[in-house]
Amino acid sequence: MKISIYLFLSIVLLASLAQAKTLRSLSQTWNINQKSPLLHLKDQNSIDEALKYNKSVIVLFGSDYLIDYRTEQIYNKFIELQKRYKDSVFAYAPMNDVKYTTYAQNIQTIPTIIYYSQTKQIAKVSDSIPEKLDNFIKDQISQ
Repeated sequence: MKISIYLFLSIVLLASLAQAKTLRSLSQTWNINQKSPLLHLKDQNSIDEALKYNKSVIVLFGSDYLIDYRTEQIYNKFIELQKRYKDSVFAYAPMNDVKYTTYAQNIQTIPTIIYYSQTKQIAKVSDSIPEKLDNFIKDQISQ
């Protein structure tokens, strides 16, 4: 009995270490504060400025701490779309920094992507699938 408990605890510990390593590598990939091609919005003023001086702004509201494989895919797809649609500004706003801003009040799911045109929210997609982002962005920009 003691050996099976010891074996079980060893397996749980190894699985936890493997998951921590995976999360750490995702965190390094997802670390928006370092070497990101996206505009980093960190407070109410930075969001106001981005919307004021740009015709079309697409903001990915996410978290630097809640990272999973799907979130990483969405982030990578977002960067890919930024390269394709150069007339629009693609930005990232971590919810831990902007949760008290007026822009984040109606966000219940992370990640959420909001399309703003001339300071007005035009469209929003939550709990998005990377493959659907392409159509969402194309539909908003072509309007």
